[in-house]
Amino acid sequence: MKKLFTLLLTLIALTASAQTSMHVYSKSSGHSIYYVNNVDSIAFIDEQAGAAGEGTLQSPYNVAGALKAGSQLSYQAAIDSVYVKGYVVRLQSAPLTQYGNASYYISDSKDITNRFYIYRGYSLGNLPFAADDELKVGDEVVVCGKIFKYSDDMPEFTSSFIYSINGQTFVDLRKGDGTLENPFNAFAAAAYARSLGANTPSDKAVYIKGKVASIADPFSTTYGNGSFYISDDGTTSNTFYAFRTLYLGNQRFKEGNTQIKEGDEVIICGKVINYNGHPETVVGESYLYSLNGVTEASDTPTPQPAGQNLLTNGDFESWTDGQPDHWKTTSSAGNATLTQSSDAHSGSYSVSVGFFETANKRLAHEEITLKAGTYTFSFYAKSTTANPSQTQAGYVEVTDGSAGSYKYGGYTSLNNTEWTLVSTTFTLSAEATVALVMMNPKTSSYATAQDILVDDASLTTSDGGLAGGETPTPTPDPTGVQTITIAEFNAAAESTDVWYKLTGTISNLNEGDQYGNFDLTDATGSVYVYGVLSEKGGAKKQFQNLVSQYGIQNGTTITIIGNRGSYKGQIEVLNAYFVSASN
Repeated sequence: MKKLFTLLLTLIALTASAQTSMHVYSKSSGHSIYYVNNVDSIAFIDEQAGAAGEGTLQSPYNVAGALKAGSQLSYQAAIDSVYVKGYVVRLQSAPLTQYGNASYYISDSKDITNRFYIYRGYSLGNLPFAADDELKVGDEVVVCGKIFKYSDDMPEFTSSFIYSINGQTFVDLRKGDGTLENPFNAFAAAAYARSLGANTPSDKAVYIKGKVASIADPFSTTYGNGSFYISDDGTTSNTFYAFRTLYLGNQRFKEGNTQIKEGDEVIICGKVINYNGHPETVVGESYLYSLNGVTEASDTPTPQPAGQNLLTNGDFESWTDGQPDHWKTTSSAGNATLTQSSDAHSGSYSVSVGFFETANKRLAHEEITLKAGTYTFSFYAKSTTANPSQTQAGYVEVTDGSAGSYKYGGYTSLNNTEWTLVSTTFTLSAEATVALVMMNPKTSSYATAQDILVDDASLTTSDGGLAGGETPTPTPDPTGVQTITIAEFNAAAESTDVWYKLTGTISNLNEGDQYGNFDLTDATGSVYVYGVLSEKGGAKKQFQNLVSQYGIQNGTTITIIGNRGSYKGQIEVLNAYFVSASN
């Protein structure tokens, strides 16, 4: 004790002119002693003096009581599920929403008579902090957690959450479970996004319901997506950010924010992410499932162009000196390294489009001059690794050999297990020379730069065409659909322009399949069906909705419409969509 008293006298002498506080912890004293220098007064404060409480909700420890309980623990031991009450005197975490938790100190009074450390605790309801001002210095809190002996001298609180702030306890604003039958509300969607960790997208799409609170500016008509906030009541409280979300039916917005307004009730389907502490939907992975109860575009959409393919060597079967014929531009539109691949969507070859870590690369068809009209540019794409990947379809006008502004239809996510259709529809108001482009993006938080395979590219139109050439005659649909047997289908030529109606019995359908891949059999033969949409041009991965509605299973008789294609020599029904089913 004499040594301790001498040490303290020395400290007083060394700090007589100091303007700030300091603490000294003493092992020999049996518990901690605070030394405080407040200029006008010098005092020795026993941190555990006035210890009170039992650590229960009804009788929480005060800070002195929590320090006393912690000091009696052995090194690395803990007391679980106790309550401590005090005032917030210092915040160490800012902003609170970056990681959703906070490290801070509480004391028995606002003038810091003693301090107890709360390490990475959560907010009310054991949820991540939803706002940066949710916890402030001076707030009175009751905290529930585990007292942990971090070192010989310093117990602290871990695995904790705030039970009350200034007497206000948790009111659970979360609703729903993220399914179509029970969508998340905006608050629950934000909480779910934060639970994923920083910049980690969800591995599946969820449904979120709310009212549009505000439209973000600018609203992109160029990319056909919209950014807006939703909440339960259409106000700006407890909002969730729908970032670059597509329109009904996973289509592009064609009229900007005139197609959606504040107060509209929406259900959004898509993946979510906590992007740098901001919960939102993932770019290219969300769309409006419904708008004011309507699940299909209420306006008359632009007819999807049909007819002959205006691109030459869109199947990438023709190569010269290791390069695909007709896929080299005189402008700078095509800047990617291209190599031949035998992993093809149809036929024998596809093209592998090279990447660059820090810059976007583009595959581009040679420049062509088009008449005024509406066009659809499509291709099938596939990643080359298991890492997430994205691409965009688009075009650029070329004037005097120079490429202008690139116009894309929005990102589509890819994987390395299946071919994904990528498509964009655009309108030329006057004749123009263009290069059709596919972008292989640089590395971002959403995608890893890598080679991307591309096959079966096409450009079709109903009212345009090549300048100087005849306007293509569109293939009507569904009036031009041919009803045939499976044997006749297998004998038909491959084409994405000719549509066939097939009826048969389902087999080899896997339980829970989201795509609708199965064998279809009638009296004449069998064929593999590569995915079924609920309607022509509908969203992918919605087959389970048909299963629920029509009881589809192995043995069900189903009628579909699709194109004749193949993959590595196996005949397939491609681009199929649902007509009817019976058991």
